[in-house]
Amino acid sequence: MGKVNLDWVTSFKYLGILFDSGSTIKVDLNRRKRKFYTACNGVLSHCSSAQQMSLSGLNCLPLLSYCLGYFYLSVSKVKDLAVCCNDCFGRIFGFKCCESVKELQLFGGELLSEYLCDLQKFKFITSASKIPDKILVLYKFQNTVLSELCCKYGDACVLDMKRAVWTYSAKSLNV
Repeated sequence: MGKVNLDWVTSFKYLGILFDSGSTIKVDLNRRKRKFYTACNGVLSHCSSAQQMSLSGLNCLPLLSYCLGYFYLSVSKVKDLAVCCNDCFGRIFGFKCCESVKELQLFGGELLSEYLCDLQKFKFITSASKIPDKILVLYKFQNTVLSELCCKYGDACVLDMKRAVWTYSAKSLNV
């Protein structure tokens, strides 16, 4: 770049997010998962059982969900993040690793982890829509993601995305 030599790096950190170098944008989720598990272990080992649920949601979940809606994540990566949340939730209630905690999460008022990413995407789109449409790439991203969300959750999701995600989540469990 100019007369300055730039070193090639395999990853870089920007705004607390670790990116892997390559031809496409890749987000390294392993560091986030380690931080999440560290925070969960701290909450679960130092708090009473009555406090664990609320503190894990307040202190641990943001470590995992930070900027989730800004990037495309494959289905396997979204499920990988869901496993982290399910592990923490299962430990709070004494579930074994092979037991599902989805019904317990839903009835406990926690959004299923698989749908958290969609809610984050919608929050990003609504906040990005306040920016003037001078950025064509962002405009295309907004339209593509919004149409995907509408196909999945129905056209009413634009009015109340949180309710649409909760309803869809409950239907997925046949509740």
